[in-house]
Amino acid sequence: MFIYNILDAVGNTTKKNEKLAILTEYSNNDALKTILFQCYNPYRNYYIKKIPKVTTGVNKLDEHIPALVKLLDCLDKRLVTGTALTNTVKSFLEGFNAESQDVIIRVLKRIFARESVQRV
Repeated sequence: MFIYNILDAVGNTTKKNEKLAILTEYSNNDALKTILFQCYNPYRNYYIKKIPKVTTGVNKLDEHIPALVKLLDCLDKRLVTGTALTNTVKSFLEGFNAESQDVIIRVLKRIFARESVQRV
């Protein structure tokens, strides 16, 4: 199952036990673990306030997790700042389909079901 589908299933239920069941079912998914780690690591900051508007591409995030981690490392280490940061994020996002862009934006903004993730 794709990362977007897993996170969408978690987001579409309001019951904590159902969220826990979904996350537990996919707890062996390394891509999902990487995404959640990047999102909830308290020692990482991506220094982006406004996500640029982008067009959609064709790539799926599940196939490009190492590229996302590399981008997030660059943002965390502040190798790019200001307009260069915005342009870097924009060009990265434009290569992905809408579902993958949604996941990447959630990571950058740190928007996921935190309490459920911490239990699993």
